[in-house]
Amino acid sequence: MARIATLGQLHRPPGWVWVYCARYVPLCQHHAPIALAPLIIRWGPDTSSDMLRRCARCTVCGHKGATLKHPGWRNGEIEWEPFPAEDAMKIIACERCDSTGWVCEAHDDRPWASGATSRPCQCDAPGMPCPNCNTSDPPNTSRLGVRMLDGKWPQN
Repeated sequence: MARIATLGQLHRPPGWVWVYCARYVPLCQHHAPIALAPLIIRWGPDTSSDMLRRCARCTVCGHKGATLKHPGWRNGEIEWEPFPAEDAMKIIACERCDSTGWVCEAHDDRPWASGATSRPCQCDAPGMPCPNCNTSDPPNTSRLGVRMLDGKWPQN
């Protein structure tokens, strides 16, 4: 039986991995790059990479669980594929709602008090979908009470 790699073992060049949503029904296929250094600082180099697989939550569908893919050679050349900074920028939090998808109905410039933000609106008004990032009909409720791949990782 093959051993599961640790984060330290995965941190060999180029130092990042693709994280793919593990939802199969319906198939999501969302993926994003993640640098391994912050995870190693947080959890340690001897932590199983299964920790990331279990804790990653898709920023599109909200599914918890992921598969990891090490980046390959760039165009068959003798160098690793560089970190795709433009793709990484897509997972930065929505500043209006702190990536919860919900804002206060009375103050739509503040995140709703759903328990998923460190700066919730304190007015006790109901929440409403964030006009910036939760525009689907019906609204996406999968992000309520959870944080995505934005630096808020569970403790080891």
